[in-house]
Amino acid sequence: MSTEVESFLREAGARITLAHGAPTLLLAVADDGQRLDDLRRNVVDLFTAEGHQARDLGAARPDSGPSLWVEGSRDGAADLAVVSFASSSLLASSTFARIVNAQREVLRTLAMPLILLVDRRAESALRESAPDFFTWVAHVFEAPTAEALESAASARGVTAGDPARAPRIEEQPIRFLHLSDLHLRPSPTRQYDQQRVLGGLIAMLSRDRATSPLDLIFVTGDLANSGLHAEYAVVVSFLRELLAATGVATERLFVVPGNHDVDRAVGRWLLRTLASDSDATDFFVDPASRRLHALKFEAWKKNLGSLLGPHRALGLAVGA
Repeated sequence: MSTEVESFLREAGARITLAHGAPTLLLAVADDGQRLDDLRRNVVDLFTAEGHQARDLGAARPDSGPSLWVEGSRDGAADLAVVSFASSSLLASSTFARIVNAQREVLRTLAMPLILLVDRRAESALRESAPDFFTWVAHVFEAPTAEALESAASARGVTAGDPARAPRIEEQPIRFLHLSDLHLRPSPTRQYDQQRVLGGLIAMLSRDRATSPLDLIFVTGDLANSGLHAEYAVVVSFLRELLAATGVATERLFVVPGNHDVDRAVGRWLLRTLASDSDATDFFVDPASRRLHALKFEAWKKNLGSLLGPHRALGLAVGA
């Protein structure tokens, strides 16, 4: 076994053993042009031959980062995980570095030590765009060449594993439904058209719930037509059907009012033109004026608050 491979296995192995399963990040940097997939698999096999339970997390995508490594580290009995990233382009490296930097704090939840294997271009992108990430790196190693690792693996009687054995860590998509401009009204003459459209939507969502589950629902404006209490009774009834059909929890339903959700028959008139900053301040900021504007949303707040809770009466819990 070559000196560079012996040194790498000895130093990295000592740190892995001392970590005792604690969240520890080790960075191994390979020369550009190395076959990182083969190199990663040989690292896994050699550490396995050294008596470690090594888990191969596969190759990281440019748009993935530590959150997926943490997920992979928790799946299965192992005391070491290995993941690689090869810089296919400058853009891919930069994208990867920014995601790694943004997600760096999840590294504290690793279930075991992790070796991140990168080429020099990726290391350079990390140092440039993810300087804070390096505060989480316990040690940076020079990775042996693929040829040296293959020779060492062969000498130990182990070979690079089947590429198909490496688990694919798929990031679960966030699925959301976006609806807008329902303009619901209680009039019997409107019920037929509304029921045909919305009844078909509910039926489709119920049918596809098992294969295409939803995580979030957004309804962005004009739920009602004139901001009236009677209209919101229809709105809330439909939203309850929607939640029941999709299985989405109420706290994952977000609504915002549109111009048709304003009851223009109450409160102060909305002016078309404001002549000056002081007029705008008086109109929107003055407490008395704001109270009058808020009256236009009383029907919205009372009805949507009954569904979403008083803390989200306007739909988002972000204030007026």
